[in-house]
Amino acid sequence: MLCQRLIKTGGNIECDILEIGNIDDFNYFFDNFKLDYSNELVCNVMEYDLRANTNYSFKYGIGENSICLYFNYKDKKDDLKITLDELNLKYEYYKNGLLVSIPKNIMKELNNIFDLTFQFEGIKEMIRCWFIDIDAINNFRKINNEIIIKDTNIEDDMNKYREYTELLMKILALTTDEYLEQIKLSNVIKSKQNNDTQDDLDEYKIDNNFVIDKDIPDEYIKKSKDFTYACIKSKMFATGFFKSLKLTKSNKESTQLIEKQNEDKQENKMRAPTPVEKKFARFFKNRVKGILNKEYIELVNYEHYKNAIGTIFHIINKFKYKEKIDGIFDDIYVLEISKELMNRLLEKNNSEEVDKDSTIILSLMTILKNHFINLNSNEKSYKIETDNKALLKKVDDKYKIRENFKEYINYAVGNINLQNNIMSYYYAEKYIEGLFLYKTEKQIEDIIIKQYGNNVKIIKKENELLINGFTYDIKKYMRFNENIVKEILNNYKHYNKPLNKIIIQIKNLKSNYAPNADPIDNLIYDINILKNNYIKLIKRKSGSEDKPEYNKL
Repeated sequence: MLCQRLIKTGGNIECDILEIGNIDDFNYFFDNFKLDYSNELVCNVMEYDLRANTNYSFKYGIGENSICLYFNYKDKKDDLKITLDELNLKYEYYKNGLLVSIPKNIMKELNNIFDLTFQFEGIKEMIRCWFIDIDAINNFRKINNEIIIKDTNIEDDMNKYREYTELLMKILALTTDEYLEQIKLSNVIKSKQNNDTQDDLDEYKIDNNFVIDKDIPDEYIKKSKDFTYACIKSKMFATGFFKSLKLTKSNKESTQLIEKQNEDKQENKMRAPTPVEKKFARFFKNRVKGILNKEYIELVNYEHYKNAIGTIFHIINKFKYKEKIDGIFDDIYVLEISKELMNRLLEKNNSEEVDKDSTIILSLMTILKNHFINLNSNEKSYKIETDNKALLKKVDDKYKIRENFKEYINYAVGNINLQNNIMSYYYAEKYIEGLFLYKTEKQIEDIIIKQYGNNVKIIKKENELLINGFTYDIKKYMRFNENIVKEILNNYKHYNKPLNKIIIQIKNLKSNYAPNADPIDNLIYDINILKNNYIKLIKRKSGSEDKPEYNKL
């Protein structure tokens, strides 16, 4: 039983077997052992390089109006010079120690862990330092006392908002100052953890420049734990939200989900928000402003910002659509912040494509819902359509969706209809197609082939495009298709390519005309882009030409 328990728990097993008998009963155990007298045993002396002794050792640092760093020293040096990068620092001796001061203006730009250079008698010593920010601790205590949510003051209806309130207010960094403080905090905690691990090292392996003999305040430790918890929680919310938008559901599954959602709507109607829910909504809106702050956006990394955005969308979805609280976040507000958040997220530098699908779908959802609300508004805004084009351009610039956006439309519309069944796939595709201001090279070629046949030749020269086709029905080309030219121009403009002229020549292959007929041999459209006009030339089989027609594009 003992062995089984140890095996299950991953423990080690050492076992001695004891038996009573004569002293020579077990000699046969050693029959296979032989002594080797051929090699002489040699004992080698262990050698290692001692770490160079330093004259100065760091004790701890305190930051308030300025940073005061405390050091021990073996010998007092009169020609001592202490520098932080290129900055000379002031210092003074006291009893058996040395006190170094760093000005307050430098303190704001300084990480909690940094190196000072001690120069004396031609010697340089690099000493690693850290400091505890007293102002930050006092500010933390003050804020913590102000925002603590006491159980006696919470209405029963507020309990379900407690987790989100604490996450947004106390833990998740949504301002520049909070985020900087968390970075400092992480550095200090990590330095302390690294220092604690040195207790198990041999003496010669210990880094004497990294000895911390001052306890870190409980507030720092608590705040570090809270921050870690917040990162895990926000990542969980964000992952759940973005995962639901990925290309994982078939159209059939999406349809089934929509039908189930519509059944649920019949059973659970929207309800008005309570006073507490209105209060939470006001707090939420105020907090969301923090993650739209430009300095904060530039400061935090992509992962942190994506998790913050995911948390915001998770909260909106939970209370607006799942809890069905009418008016807690109205449609206009949701669309406005959705647009702003997606613009900011797309601007963040993200080399990986792990969030590509969900980011595209969420952007398309924002664009489509924006259009739908504007379409049904009494006062339509042209700015909405302009904003939609700008957001779509950002998505396309980053993920190149011009040719395959339709597969994302299915999921965007599916997610919209899960919330409110308002849109058809065909309408959404047509609208998004209209927002694109250009077509790709392949799409342009497909348009030309569709118009002039599969055997059309497209010749690209410097600043010129030649299109040569042939037909048995020349009449259908007597009217010039200006839309093709516009699409070509938009393509060249999008890719910043110069184009001065387009020549479209269609050869007539029909030959069974009456003897007295003078049919068209070639129909030529010579488009001058610079002059914004085109010439229509009709060349007859007899060799004569019709009078050229000059037309404005």
